Amino acid sequence: MDRTPPLVRSGCGRKYRPLPHLIVAGVLVLIPFCDALADPLRVQGKLSQTLEYDNNPLLSAREHEAAMGSVTSPELLINADLPGVTNQLDLRGDVNRYDLKGFDSEDLFGALRSRWVGTLWTASMNASLDYDTTRTSELGGSGINIAGIRHTTVSLGPEVGVALTPQDMVNVGGTYVRSTYGDTKRYTNYEVLGLSPRLAHAFDERNSGLATVRMSRFQTRTGPSSTVDTVAPMAGWERKLSETLTISALVGIQQMTSSVEASGAVGQSERSSSDLVFDSTLTYRDQQDQITLALNRQPSPSGDGTMNQATGVSLSLTHTLSPRVNLKLDTTYKVTELSGSQGGSNEKVYLTASPKLLYRIFDKIDVGLSYRYRQQKEVAGDISESQSFMVNLICNSSSFELGL
Repeated sequence: MDRTPPLVRSGCGRKYRPLPHLIVAGVLVLIPFCDALADPLRVQGKLSQTLEYDNNPLLSAREHEAAMGSVTSPELLINADLPGVTNQLDLRGDVNRYDLKGFDSEDLFGALRSRWVGTLWTASMNASLDYDTTRTSELGGSGINIAGIRHTTVSLGPEVGVALTPQDMVNVGGTYVRSTYGDTKRYTNYEVLGLSPRLAHAFDERNSGLATVRMSRFQTRTGPSSTVDTVAPMAGWERKLSETLTISALVGIQQMTSSVEASGAVGQSERSSSDLVFDSTLTYRDQQDQITLALNRQPSPSGDGTMNQATGVSLSLTHTLSPRVNLKLDTTYKVTELSGSQGGSNEKVYLTASPKLLYRIFDKIDVGLSYRYRQQKEVAGDISESQSFMVNLICNSSSFELGL
């Protein structure tokens, strides 16, 4: 099967290929590595092999087929550090082979994290590239259950901070997300631009006050023209309850203004609304446990061409049973209110829970056993469920240095 992304059309009718744009973006986000090339690079490789059985991989509410297959994942980790500067590049490929038509694919994932810390100033860049399919990327978001549609997402997150006083820190962060689909009849290409100035004031060693304004613009690039602007002033608190436990919470009012191309007529339909938004996190860390509990309500862009509102709670837990055995649990519950719907029938509910047992059988070899349960409730009330079982073998190479 040909995996080359097909030609797609932008909203103004011009043809383009997604891949050249990704190459340019990749070159730009790798610029922070250039300053570190004079020092040795620490390189580590990984190879993961996963066998999976899923009784309803597309979360279909009616007729569905089970799938059995494997995922082969080579991964490369590169660290290039200088005094005051940390750089990490993570590249992973997935070769998916399943016994169902449309499930096979070759995917690529990349992440760059770069941070500079000075006396008063800090600067960072987080960037990522996901070149996958809608089978793995869309179920928790838009819920459009179609396998094998190529999907590419480029994300950039620069941030600059300055210490005004020993107690006051100002940060300005930006976001850019560009999502492109291989089939624009079923999905809508879009991009999101965001800006978030933030002020943190430390009252003492344990308490800090927080204030921010989260601004974003969502706009479609194919299909009907749609633009959604959001502005959310928020205030909150962060408290270090103990040496191992930290809690933070932000709450505010979001103003959302949307402009959508009117169907069958020239012009735009506009609407505005206000809503409560919040973002809270409880973090616990000690020598054996790492636990993060998060509760948030925020805008959620969707491949159906809309900006929805999502309320979610997630739990991530890692417990070290012994030097060789780790237990992990990841759980997410999300309620998405679909844009443009009225009343209580516009909610889509998604739940996933995945426990995993990881055992180090040799010095560089881990084996994992995991189970994943998923449930989705559609707007119409249909409920679908999925259960999957996975066996995972991970080979970690020793890190080595490359002098350039």
